[in-house]
Amino acid sequence: MNVIAQDDWHVRVLGPGGSVHNITELKPGDVILGYALTDQRHVGCPIREFQQEQ
Repeated sequence: MNVIAQDDWHVRVLGPGGSVHNITELKPGDVILGYALTDQRHVGCPIREFQQEQ
């Protein structure tokens, strides 16, 4: 699975055991915790809209 995150020092993710990691300090092979949602989100709120641009 891939994760896209903002490359900024104040963006943090959780690792095993609840350890906190800055995005900018992650290295290939680091383990982080994640959850795959079915709805897209913006600022944590679900977005259930569909827009097709042509």
